Amino acid sequence: MLHFLLSSRALSRKMLTLQSTSKAAQQFPQQFDLALEWIQLHPILPRPVKIIVVEGLDGTGKSTLVDFLSVQRKTQKRYGIHGAMQSHRSEYDQENEHEKRQFYLLGNIALMAELQTTPQKNPICILDRSYATTLSYAAGNVVPTAQDTATQVLPPTPIHWPAYLRPDIYIVLHCEEQERLRRLSARSVLETNEEKDIAASNALRRAIDYCYRNFEDATVLDTTPLSASEVASVALEIINNQLNTNS
Repeated sequence: MLHFLLSSRALSRKMLTLQSTSKAAQQFPQQFDLALEWIQLHPILPRPVKIIVVEGLDGTGKSTLVDFLSVQRKTQKRYGIHGAMQSHRSEYDQENEHEKRQFYLLGNIALMAELQTTPQKNPICILDRSYATTLSYAAGNVVPTAQDTATQVLPPTPIHWPAYLRPDIYIVLHCEEQERLRRLSARSVLETNEEKDIAASNALRRAIDYCYRNFEDATVLDTTPLSASEVASVALEIINNQLNTNS
């Protein structure tokens, strides 16, 4: 059974601090400098773009919802890492766990920095995946030690966002496993590396789903009994209510 670190603070120290010696930092120096500047200056910089994050395991309806919302709200949509790094995902998915998470962490921060510090045509952006995925997979892939192989220790909740990566709205899609697998089997696309990893380990799947749902300010939407249009309708209401409340 896979295990979590004892705390999200320990996890952050171990995995989720940008390192200048990582392969990603060396390969993407412009994005690394952009990310560092955003980390240092974000408390005093304006955040002109509202960030809506949609998370969930493959098969929960996440990408379908993001596509719908971007049309209905007339917003921009982005995958959760900087565009200049997108084409390198398959390369880094073959790397060891540390280099892989450094790549995605850098991509998460550089994307947020770009959205908030360069002119954007639209003041709202919907992200398909985010830092929540980076941390959830880092937690789920922690290797158990010989002393604690019997017990799975979950990180304390809520799991906190770093201030420089915190979204304005965070929606998590959850789906019962039997229905999620049925949806995946009906797809005509190739199975992703993430799907393969989750299929090979129930503990990993449960760990990632747990982390997704326990980030602070998460709005969890169970898509199991709902059609795609029903999920979209509920999510749109959530977003409109929260944007109106925060405006």
